[in-house]
Amino acid sequence: MGSTKHNSKFSILLLISLIFLFQYWLYSTLDHSEDVDLRVMTFNIRNSYARDGENDWKNRKELVYQTVRDYSPAILGLQEANYAQQNELLSALPEYDFVGIGAKGGTKGQYCSILYLKNHFRVEKTETYWLSDTPAVPSSTWGNHHLRIFTYARLVEKETGHIIHTYNCHLDDGSKKAREKSVRQIGEHILQQPSNEPFVFMGDFNAPENSVTIQQLGNFKAQKEGTIHLASDSFRMLHPQKKDVGTYHGYKGNNQGDKIDSIFVPPATEVLQASIVRTSSNDRYPSDHFPVTATLRFKIIKGL
Repeated sequence: MGSTKHNSKFSILLLISLIFLFQYWLYSTLDHSEDVDLRVMTFNIRNSYARDGENDWKNRKELVYQTVRDYSPAILGLQEANYAQQNELLSALPEYDFVGIGAKGGTKGQYCSILYLKNHFRVEKTETYWLSDTPAVPSSTWGNHHLRIFTYARLVEKETGHIIHTYNCHLDDGSKKAREKSVRQIGEHILQQPSNEPFVFMGDFNAPENSVTIQQLGNFKAQKEGTIHLASDSFRMLHPQKKDVGTYHGYKGNNQGDKIDSIFVPPATEVLQASIVRTSSNDRYPSDHFPVTATLRFKIIKGL
């Protein structure tokens, strides 16, 4: 009798083990990822208090609004916008909301705001840090010409619950040291996020593509992880050899300068579209920078 009970228990345990192994095998043969497609834009819209004559904000703001409408990015990183511009833009584009503060704190100074489609995302968390040795307070310690910040948002897709870690920055135009240290600071923040959750790191980097500021993203010396390929330029992933890619043009519309505006993503990202937007109307441009856009496909790994 005892032997029969023992054999019965063994058979049950064996059956459970076989079922578990079959489920594990079945799971391992399936694709447990989901594709998330997003259009993203970075756009230095030039502040409204600059005295640009015929290119003053009042003469070009409708072009800015129309450019955004034409591309309808799910996520839009703006540089240089001040509080008044921010309000005007949101009034013209009510489908968007934003996160961010001014570089001088609160509503003062230029923003590195992140706009997002309200029907697509909710904001789970947002932070603004100063690009300095004291990032929690308005400060400049690396020789910056101006107070510089980056804005972070953890955006959650309302339909799927997928998270997109989003970064927007405007690096200093004068200090090479400040630009390099700024990218390292933001890179370390990116590495604090779960590695299976995608990120977008965009902005006006004020640095050419062959500079240390940009190149270090492909050879990033992380504090804990060692040297890694942290991020790739989405435009170059699709157009590695393309020439005439200048993004700052000073309202002249030329493209012979450096590409200093970029959208960086994890190296495994599939880039479906990437372009430098050279929109104009009657020889007037929306800004002194061309916006840059990319349509990205992230592969989100689902858990067991």
